[in-house]
Amino acid sequence: MEEDFGQLRSLLNGEVSAETWAQVCELLLSLSESEHGRLLEEDWRHYITTHLERFPDELRAAPETWFDPINLDLLHFARDARSKIARDLHRPRSSTPKPWPEARGVIIPKQSPEPREVRHIDLGQQSALSLHKPEGSDIFVAGCSDGFWGIWDEESLELRASGRVDKRTSGYRIRQIRLSPDGERLALSVQTSGEWIERDLLLVETRTGELLATYPYRFKQKFRWTPDGQHLISHTINHTKIIDRDGGKVWEHEWATRGASRHTIGERMIHANRDSELLQLPLCGCRETTSALPDLHRRVQSYRWDEDGFVCAPQHGMLAMSTTSLREECHLLCELEDPSKVRVSFSLDGSWEQIVGHHTAWAERAERIALALVHIYAREVTYAIYDAVEGAFICAHEANLYGYYSPDPRSIFIRDDSAIVVNDGTALAIVSW
Repeated sequence: MEEDFGQLRSLLNGEVSAETWAQVCELLLSLSESEHGRLLEEDWRHYITTHLERFPDELRAAPETWFDPINLDLLHFARDARSKIARDLHRPRSSTPKPWPEARGVIIPKQSPEPREVRHIDLGQQSALSLHKPEGSDIFVAGCSDGFWGIWDEESLELRASGRVDKRTSGYRIRQIRLSPDGERLALSVQTSGEWIERDLLLVETRTGELLATYPYRFKQKFRWTPDGQHLISHTINHTKIIDRDGGKVWEHEWATRGASRHTIGERMIHANRDSELLQLPLCGCRETTSALPDLHRRVQSYRWDEDGFVCAPQHGMLAMSTTSLREECHLLCELEDPSKVRVSFSLDGSWEQIVGHHTAWAERAERIALALVHIYAREVTYAIYDAVEGAFICAHEANLYGYYSPDPRSIFIRDDSAIVVNDGTALAIVSW
Protein backbone atom coordinates (compact mmCIF):
# COMPACT_ATOMS: atom_id res chain seq x y z
CA MET A 1 0.00 0.00 0.00
CA GLU A 2 2.73 2.49 0.96
CA GLU A 3 4.48 1.84 -2.35
CA ASP A 4 1.31 2.55 -4.36
CA PHE A 5 0.54 5.77 -2.53
CA GLY A 6 4.18 6.80 -2.78
CA GLN A 7 3.99 6.37 -6.55
CA LEU A 8 0.78 8.40 -6.60
CA ARG A 9 2.47 11.22 -4.66
CA SER A 10 5.40 11.18 -7.08
CA LEU A 11 3.13 11.40 -10.12
CA LEU A 12 1.04 14.23 -8.70
CA ASN A 13 4.20 16.27 -8.02
CA GLY A 14 5.90 15.36 -11.29
CA GLU A 15 5.65 16.51 -14.88
CA VAL A 16 2.27 17.72 -16.13
CA SER A 17 1.60 15.70 -19.28
CA ALA A 18 -0.92 13.41 -20.93
CA GLU A 19 1.32 10.45 -20.06
CA THR A 20 1.38 11.43 -16.36
CA TRP A 21 -2.40 11.86 -16.35
CA ALA A 22 -2.82 8.40 -17.89
CA GLN A 23 -0.56 6.89 -15.19
CA VAL A 24 -2.50 8.68 -12.45
CA CYS A 25 -5.78 7.33 -13.84
CA GLU A 26 -4.44 3.79 -14.06
CA LEU A 27 -3.16 3.92 -10.47
CA LEU A 28 -6.40 5.42 -9.15
CA LEU A 29 -8.38 2.68 -10.88
CA SER A 30 -6.22 0.02 -9.23
CA LEU A 31 -6.44 1.64 -5.78
CA SER A 32 -10.19 2.32 -5.96
CA GLU A 33 -10.88 -1.35 -6.72
CA SER A 34 -8.57 -2.59 -3.95
CA GLU A 35 -9.17 -2.86 -0.21
CA HIS A 36 -7.75 0.67 0.16
CA GLY A 37 -10.53 2.34 -1.82
CA ARG A 38 -12.06 3.85 1.31
CA LEU A 39 -8.70 5.29 2.39
CA LEU A 40 -8.27 6.80 -1.07
CA GLU A 41 -11.63 8.54 -0.81
CA GLU A 42 -11.46 9.76 2.79
CA ASP A 43 -7.79 10.55 3.47
CA TRP A 44 -6.31 11.31 0.05
CA ARG A 45 -9.17 13.09 -1.67
CA HIS A 46 -8.12 16.65 -0.73
CA TYR A 47 -4.45 15.98 -1.54
CA ILE A 48 -5.30 14.55 -4.99
CA THR A 49 -7.75 17.33 -5.83
CA THR A 50 -5.32 20.07 -4.83
CA HIS A 51 -2.37 18.71 -6.79
CA LEU A 52 -4.43 17.98 -9.90
CA GLU A 53 -5.21 21.69 -10.20
CA ARG A 54 -1.87 21.94 -12.00
CA PHE A 55 -3.29 19.78 -14.81
CA PRO A 56 -5.31 21.69 -17.46
CA ASP A 57 -8.88 20.59 -18.09
CA GLU A 58 -8.13 19.33 -21.60
CA LEU A 59 -5.81 16.68 -20.11
CA ARG A 60 -8.26 15.53 -17.46
CA ALA A 61 -10.45 13.30 -19.61
CA ALA A 62 -11.81 10.06 -18.21
CA PRO A 63 -9.94 7.21 -19.95
CA GLU A 64 -11.66 4.41 -21.83
CA THR A 65 -10.98 1.90 -19.03
CA TRP A 66 -13.34 3.81 -16.74
CA PHE A 67 -16.27 3.20 -19.05
CA ASP A 68 -16.50 -0.58 -19.17
CA PRO A 69 -20.20 -1.23 -19.83
CA ILE A 70 -19.97 -4.75 -18.40
CA ASN A 71 -18.83 -3.42 -15.00
CA LEU A 72 -21.47 -0.66 -15.14
CA ASP A 73 -18.84 2.02 -14.44
CA LEU A 74 -20.53 4.33 -16.88
CA LEU A 75 -23.90 3.84 -15.18
CA HIS A 76 -22.52 4.40 -11.66
CA PHE A 77 -19.88 6.94 -12.54
CA ALA A 78 -21.62 9.92 -10.90
CA ARG A 79 -21.25 8.13 -7.54
CA ASP A 80 -17.65 7.09 -8.19
CA ALA A 81 -14.82 8.99 -6.49
CA ARG A 82 -12.96 9.13 -9.77
CA SER A 83 -15.66 11.34 -11.27
CA LYS A 84 -14.53 14.16 -9.00
CA ILE A 85 -11.11 14.45 -10.62
CA ALA A 86 -12.04 14.17 -14.31
CA ARG A 87 -13.14 17.24 -16.25
CA ASP A 88 -14.48 15.35 -19.27
CA LEU A 89 -16.48 12.26 -18.30
CA HIS A 90 -17.92 11.40 -21.67
CA ARG A 91 -15.22 12.13 -24.22
CA PRO A 92 -16.09 10.01 -27.29
CA ARG A 93 -13.78 7.33 -28.59
CA SER A 94 -11.34 8.41 -31.26
CA SER A 95 -12.75 7.37 -34.61
CA THR A 96 -11.32 6.82 -38.05
CA PRO A 97 -11.23 10.12 -39.97
CA LYS A 98 -14.13 10.29 -42.39
CA PRO A 99 -12.78 10.80 -45.91
CA TRP A 100 -16.24 10.92 -47.44
CA PRO A 101 -16.72 14.16 -49.38
CA GLU A 102 -20.09 15.81 -49.69
CA ALA A 103 -21.49 14.54 -52.98
CA ARG A 104 -25.10 14.47 -54.11
CA GLY A 105 -26.57 12.31 -56.83
CA VAL A 106 -23.63 9.93 -57.34
CA ILE A 107 -24.74 7.63 -60.16
CA ILE A 108 -24.36 3.88 -59.69
CA PRO A 109 -23.33 2.75 -63.19
CA LYS A 110 -24.67 -0.43 -64.72
CA GLN A 111 -21.15 -1.26 -65.88
CA SER A 112 -18.11 -0.87 -63.61
CA PRO A 113 -14.51 -2.11 -63.95
CA GLU A 114 -14.08 -5.88 -63.79
CA PRO A 115 -12.35 -7.34 -60.72
CA ARG A 116 -8.64 -8.01 -61.01
CA GLU A 117 -9.21 -11.53 -59.71
CA VAL A 118 -12.12 -13.68 -58.51
CA ARG A 119 -11.48 -16.86 -56.54
CA HIS A 120 -14.10 -19.25 -55.18
CA ILE A 121 -14.57 -21.45 -52.12
CA ASP A 122 -16.96 -24.29 -52.88
CA LEU A 123 -19.62 -24.78 -50.20
CA GLY A 124 -20.94 -28.12 -51.45
CA GLN A 125 -24.27 -27.05 -52.96
CA GLN A 126 -25.12 -24.87 -49.94
CA SER A 127 -25.37 -21.10 -49.62
CA ALA A 128 -23.58 -18.84 -47.14
CA LEU A 129 -26.43 -17.05 -45.41
CA SER A 130 -24.12 -15.05 -43.15
CA LEU A 131 -20.54 -13.74 -43.20
CA HIS A 132 -18.40 -12.03 -40.59
CA LYS A 133 -14.82 -10.88 -40.03
CA PRO A 134 -13.67 -9.62 -36.60
CA GLU A 135 -12.21 -6.15 -37.03
CA GLY A 136 -8.43 -6.20 -37.33
CA SER A 137 -8.21 -10.00 -37.66
CA ASP A 138 -6.86 -12.08 -40.53
CA ILE A 139 -9.70 -14.62 -40.58
CA PHE A 140 -13.36 -14.65 -41.60
CA VAL A 141 -16.28 -16.98 -40.97
CA ALA A 142 -19.32 -18.11 -42.95
CA GLY A 143 -22.48 -19.89 -41.82
CA CYS A 144 -24.40 -21.98 -44.34
CA SER A 145 -27.91 -23.16 -45.11
CA ASP A 146 -27.14 -26.77 -44.08
CA GLY A 147 -25.73 -25.90 -40.64
CA PHE A 148 -22.07 -25.95 -41.72
CA TRP A 149 -19.75 -23.19 -40.53
CA GLY A 150 -16.14 -22.56 -41.50
CA ILE A 151 -13.32 -20.19 -40.56
CA TRP A 152 -10.86 -19.27 -43.33
CA ASP A 153 -7.52 -17.47 -43.51
CA GLU A 154 -8.07 -14.29 -45.54
CA GLU A 155 -4.70 -14.51 -47.35
CA SER A 156 -4.33 -18.21 -48.16
CA LEU A 157 -8.08 -19.04 -48.00
CA GLU A 158 -7.06 -22.12 -46.01
CA LEU A 159 -9.83 -23.58 -43.82
CA ARG A 160 -8.67 -23.13 -40.22
CA ALA A 161 -11.65 -24.59 -38.39
CA SER A 162 -15.10 -25.90 -39.20
CA GLY A 163 -18.12 -27.55 -37.65
CA ARG A 164 -21.76 -28.31 -38.12
CA VAL A 165 -24.79 -27.41 -36.08
CA ASP A 166 -26.79 -30.48 -35.13
CA LYS A 167 -30.19 -30.52 -36.76
CA ARG A 168 -32.62 -28.95 -34.33
CA THR A 169 -36.23 -30.04 -34.88
CA SER A 170 -36.99 -29.47 -38.57
CA GLY A 171 -34.40 -26.83 -39.49
CA TYR A 172 -30.74 -26.02 -39.09
CA ARG A 173 -29.94 -23.03 -41.29
CA ILE A 174 -27.41 -20.56 -39.86
CA ARG A 175 -29.03 -17.15 -40.32
CA GLN A 176 -26.52 -14.98 -38.46
CA ILE A 177 -22.96 -15.60 -37.33
CA ARG A 178 -20.41 -13.66 -35.27
CA LEU A 179 -16.85 -14.76 -34.51
CA SER A 180 -15.09 -13.46 -31.39
CA PRO A 181 -11.90 -11.42 -31.95
CA ASP A 182 -9.69 -14.28 -30.72
CA GLY A 183 -11.47 -16.78 -32.97
CA GLU A 184 -12.35 -19.08 -30.07
CA ARG A 185 -16.08 -18.39 -29.72
CA LEU A 186 -18.84 -18.43 -32.29
CA ALA A 187 -22.33 -16.98 -31.86
CA LEU A 188 -24.93 -18.43 -34.22
CA SER A 189 -28.57 -17.75 -34.95
CA VAL A 190 -29.99 -21.08 -36.14
CA GLN A 191 -33.40 -21.58 -37.74
CA THR A 192 -35.16 -24.32 -35.76
CA SER A 193 -38.18 -25.02 -37.99
CA GLY A 194 -39.68 -24.34 -41.39
CA GLU A 195 -40.74 -20.93 -40.09
CA TRP A 196 -37.77 -18.61 -40.63
CA ILE A 197 -38.55 -16.49 -37.55
CA GLU A 198 -38.25 -19.51 -35.21
CA ARG A 199 -34.62 -19.72 -34.13
CA ASP A 200 -32.15 -20.32 -31.33
CA LEU A 201 -29.07 -18.32 -30.38
CA LEU A 202 -26.17 -20.73 -29.88
CA LEU A 203 -22.72 -20.15 -28.39
CA VAL A 204 -20.05 -22.57 -29.66
CA GLU A 205 -16.39 -23.23 -28.81
CA THR A 206 -14.64 -23.25 -32.19
CA ARG A 207 -11.75 -25.61 -31.37
CA THR A 208 -13.93 -28.47 -30.12
CA GLY A 209 -17.36 -27.59 -31.51
CA GLU A 210 -18.77 -27.80 -27.97
CA LEU A 211 -22.15 -26.14 -27.49
CA LEU A 212 -21.71 -23.78 -24.54
CA ALA A 213 -25.17 -22.22 -24.31
CA THR A 214 -28.54 -21.94 -26.02
CA TYR A 215 -30.83 -18.93 -25.77
CA PRO A 216 -34.24 -18.33 -27.37
CA TYR A 217 -34.17 -16.07 -30.38
CA ARG A 218 -36.38 -13.02 -30.66
CA PHE A 219 -37.65 -11.57 -33.91
CA LYS A 220 -35.19 -9.18 -35.62
CA GLN A 221 -32.44 -10.09 -33.16
CA LYS A 222 -28.83 -9.09 -33.87
CA PHE A 223 -25.69 -9.62 -31.84
CA ARG A 224 -21.98 -8.71 -31.76
CA TRP A 225 -18.92 -9.31 -29.60
CA THR A 226 -17.27 -6.66 -27.46
CA PRO A 227 -13.77 -5.69 -28.72
CA ASP A 228 -12.06 -7.78 -26.03
CA GLY A 229 -14.11 -10.85 -26.97
CA GLN A 230 -15.27 -11.41 -23.39
CA HIS A 231 -18.97 -10.65 -23.90
CA LEU A 232 -21.67 -10.95 -26.54
CA ILE A 233 -24.18 -8.11 -26.89
CA SER A 234 -27.59 -9.13 -28.20
CA HIS A 235 -30.46 -6.82 -29.11
CA THR A 236 -33.91 -7.13 -30.61
CA ILE A 237 -36.68 -4.58 -31.09
CA ASN A 238 -36.76 -3.39 -27.46
CA HIS A 239 -34.68 -5.91 -25.52
CA THR A 240 -30.91 -5.86 -24.85
CA LYS A 241 -28.90 -8.65 -23.27
CA ILE A 242 -25.19 -9.17 -22.51
CA ILE A 243 -23.77 -12.70 -22.30
CA ASP A 244 -20.26 -13.70 -21.21
CA ARG A 245 -18.07 -15.82 -23.49
CA ASP A 246 -19.00 -19.02 -21.66
CA GLY A 247 -22.73 -18.46 -21.98
CA GLY A 248 -23.68 -16.84 -18.66
CA LYS A 249 -26.09 -13.91 -18.74
CA VAL A 250 -24.54 -10.73 -17.32
CA TRP A 251 -27.12 -7.98 -17.91
CA GLU A 252 -30.40 -7.40 -19.73
CA HIS A 253 -32.90 -4.60 -20.12
CA GLU A 254 -36.37 -4.25 -21.60
CA TRP A 255 -36.70 -0.74 -23.04
CA ALA A 256 -39.87 1.07 -22.04
CA THR A 257 -40.15 2.69 -25.45
CA ARG A 258 -40.57 0.20 -28.24
CA GLY A 259 -37.51 0.40 -30.43
CA ALA A 260 -37.15 -0.55 -34.06
CA SER A 261 -36.33 -3.60 -36.13
CA ARG A 262 -33.57 -1.79 -38.03
CA HIS A 263 -30.64 -1.39 -35.70
CA THR A 264 -26.85 -1.64 -35.40
CA ILE A 265 -24.97 -2.65 -32.26
CA GLY A 266 -21.93 -0.49 -31.52
CA GLU A 267 -19.32 -0.94 -28.81
CA ARG A 268 -21.19 1.19 -26.26
CA MET A 269 -24.45 2.08 -27.95
CA ILE A 270 -27.26 0.56 -29.99
CA HIS A 271 -28.39 2.72 -32.90
CA ALA A 272 -31.97 2.04 -34.03
CA ASN A 273 -34.23 3.56 -36.64
CA ARG A 274 -37.93 3.97 -35.83
CA ASP A 275 -39.76 5.75 -38.61
CA SER A 276 -38.59 9.36 -38.40
CA GLU A 277 -36.36 8.93 -35.33
CA LEU A 278 -32.85 7.68 -34.68
CA LEU A 279 -32.71 6.05 -31.23
CA GLN A 280 -29.49 5.80 -29.19
CA LEU A 281 -29.72 3.07 -26.53
CA PRO A 282 -26.71 2.98 -24.14
CA LEU A 283 -25.40 -0.42 -23.12
CA CYS A 284 -25.95 -1.05 -19.41
CA GLY A 285 -27.93 2.18 -19.22
CA CYS A 286 -31.63 2.88 -19.24
CA ARG A 287 -32.03 6.35 -20.78
CA GLU A 288 -32.44 6.41 -24.51
CA THR A 289 -31.91 9.52 -26.59
CA THR A 290 -33.50 10.37 -29.92
CA SER A 291 -32.65 12.41 -32.98
CA ALA A 292 -35.35 13.48 -35.38
CA LEU A 293 -35.12 12.42 -39.02
CA PRO A 294 -38.05 14.40 -40.43
CA ASP A 295 -36.44 15.43 -43.70
CA LEU A 296 -35.12 11.96 -44.46
CA HIS A 297 -38.38 10.35 -43.43
CA ARG A 298 -40.43 12.58 -45.72
CA ARG A 299 -38.22 11.65 -48.64
CA VAL A 300 -38.83 7.93 -48.21
CA GLN A 301 -42.09 7.55 -46.27
CA SER A 302 -44.13 6.71 -49.37
CA TYR A 303 -41.85 3.79 -50.17
CA ARG A 304 -41.17 0.51 -48.41
CA TRP A 305 -37.97 0.50 -46.38
CA ASP A 306 -35.65 -2.30 -47.28
CA GLU A 307 -35.02 -4.51 -44.23
CA ASP A 308 -31.28 -4.10 -44.65
CA GLY A 309 -31.69 -0.44 -45.52
CA PHE A 310 -30.50 0.95 -42.19
CA VAL A 311 -26.87 0.21 -41.36
CA CYS A 312 -24.74 2.24 -38.97
CA ALA A 313 -20.96 2.41 -38.99
CA PRO A 314 -20.48 4.12 -35.60
CA GLN A 315 -16.71 3.66 -35.78
CA HIS A 316 -16.80 5.95 -38.83
CA GLY A 317 -19.52 8.29 -37.59
CA MET A 318 -21.76 7.37 -40.52
CA LEU A 319 -25.09 5.66 -41.18
CA ALA A 320 -26.54 4.28 -44.40
CA MET A 321 -30.23 4.47 -45.33
CA SER A 322 -31.77 2.97 -48.45
CA THR A 323 -35.20 2.30 -49.87
CA THR A 324 -36.71 0.09 -52.51
CA SER A 325 -38.51 1.26 -55.66
CA LEU A 326 -36.49 4.47 -55.86
CA ARG A 327 -34.04 5.47 -58.57
CA GLU A 328 -33.04 8.93 -57.42
CA GLU A 329 -31.30 9.01 -54.06
CA CYS A 330 -31.99 5.32 -53.51
CA HIS A 331 -29.12 5.12 -51.03
CA LEU A 332 -28.09 7.81 -48.54
CA LEU A 333 -25.02 8.14 -46.35
CA CYS A 334 -25.58 10.44 -43.37
CA GLU A 335 -23.62 11.74 -40.41
CA LEU A 336 -24.41 9.89 -37.21
CA GLU A 337 -24.06 13.01 -35.05
CA ASP A 338 -26.35 14.99 -37.37
CA PRO A 339 -28.41 12.31 -39.15
CA SER A 340 -30.51 14.79 -41.09
CA LYS A 341 -27.36 15.83 -42.95
CA VAL A 342 -26.91 13.71 -46.06
CA ARG A 343 -23.22 13.44 -46.89
CA VAL A 344 -23.50 11.29 -50.02
CA SER A 345 -26.51 10.18 -52.05
CA PHE A 346 -26.50 7.44 -54.68
CA SER A 347 -28.90 7.12 -57.60
CA LEU A 348 -29.54 4.45 -60.24
CA ASP A 349 -29.17 5.37 -63.89
CA GLY A 350 -31.80 4.45 -66.46
CA SER A 351 -30.16 1.18 -67.55
CA TRP A 352 -30.97 -0.64 -64.30
CA GLU A 353 -33.95 -2.96 -64.08
CA GLN A 354 -36.04 -2.99 -60.91
CA ILE A 355 -33.93 -3.23 -57.77
CA VAL A 356 -35.72 -4.51 -54.69
CA GLY A 357 -33.09 -4.43 -51.99
CA HIS A 358 -29.82 -2.97 -50.83
CA HIS A 359 -27.25 -4.47 -48.49
CA THR A 360 -24.33 -2.41 -47.19
CA ALA A 361 -20.83 -3.37 -46.08
CA TRP A 362 -18.30 -0.88 -44.72
CA ALA A 363 -14.55 -1.20 -45.07
CA GLU A 364 -12.60 -0.99 -41.83
CA ARG A 365 -10.93 2.31 -42.74
CA ALA A 366 -14.13 3.98 -43.99
CA GLU A 367 -12.59 4.68 -47.38
CA ARG A 368 -14.79 2.19 -49.24
CA ILE A 369 -18.32 0.87 -49.15
CA ALA A 370 -19.97 -2.08 -50.87
CA LEU A 371 -23.52 -1.66 -52.17
CA ALA A 372 -25.30 -4.93 -52.92
CA LEU A 373 -28.17 -4.31 -55.37
CA VAL A 374 -30.70 -7.13 -55.55
CA HIS A 375 -32.44 -7.70 -58.90
CA ILE A 376 -36.10 -8.69 -58.62
CA TYR A 377 -36.47 -10.85 -61.74
CA ALA A 378 -33.01 -12.25 -62.46
CA ARG A 379 -32.37 -13.50 -58.90
CA GLU A 380 -28.98 -11.90 -59.04
CA VAL A 381 -27.17 -9.37 -56.91
CA THR A 382 -24.60 -6.83 -58.08
CA TYR A 383 -21.90 -5.94 -55.57
CA ALA A 384 -20.61 -2.46 -56.45
CA ILE A 385 -17.53 -1.12 -54.63
CA TYR A 386 -17.35 2.66 -54.19
CA ASP A 387 -14.08 4.37 -53.25
CA ALA A 388 -14.66 7.66 -51.40
CA VAL A 389 -11.11 8.86 -51.96
CA GLU A 390 -11.25 8.30 -55.71
CA GLY A 391 -14.89 9.36 -55.84
CA ALA A 392 -15.76 6.51 -58.21
CA PHE A 393 -16.95 2.92 -58.39
CA ILE A 394 -13.79 0.88 -58.71
CA CYS A 395 -15.21 -2.61 -59.17
CA ALA A 396 -18.42 -4.60 -59.57
CA HIS A 397 -19.22 -8.29 -59.34
CA GLU A 398 -22.47 -9.99 -60.33
CA ALA A 399 -23.37 -12.96 -58.11
CA ASN A 400 -26.07 -15.58 -57.90
CA LEU A 401 -28.75 -14.73 -55.34
CA TYR A 402 -29.18 -18.21 -53.95
CA GLY A 403 -30.69 -19.29 -50.65
CA TYR A 404 -32.88 -17.38 -48.27
CA TYR A 405 -33.06 -13.90 -46.85
CA SER A 406 -30.70 -13.17 -43.97
CA PRO A 407 -30.49 -9.98 -41.87
CA ASP A 408 -26.69 -10.17 -42.09
CA PRO A 409 -24.86 -8.48 -44.95
CA ARG A 410 -23.62 -11.00 -47.48
CA SER A 411 -20.35 -9.23 -48.12
CA ILE A 412 -17.30 -8.39 -46.00
CA PHE A 413 -14.06 -6.54 -46.72
CA ILE A 414 -10.77 -8.42 -46.20
CA ARG A 415 -7.03 -8.01 -46.92
CA ASP A 416 -6.74 -4.45 -45.72
CA ASP A 417 -9.80 -3.46 -47.76
CA SER A 418 -8.27 -4.65 -51.04
CA ALA A 419 -10.73 -7.51 -51.54
CA ILE A 420 -14.25 -8.49 -50.59
CA VAL A 421 -15.91 -11.83 -49.83
CA VAL A 422 -19.45 -12.23 -51.16
CA ASN A 423 -22.08 -14.95 -51.19
CA ASP A 424 -22.21 -16.27 -54.77
CA GLY A 425 -24.73 -19.08 -55.19
CA THR A 426 -23.23 -22.24 -53.66
CA ALA A 427 -19.79 -20.71 -53.19
CA LEU A 428 -17.96 -17.82 -51.63
CA ALA A 429 -16.41 -15.44 -54.15
CA ILE A 430 -13.26 -13.57 -53.13
CA VAL A 431 -13.21 -10.48 -55.34
CA SER A 432 -9.96 -8.47 -55.62
CA TRP A 433 -9.36 -5.18 -57.44
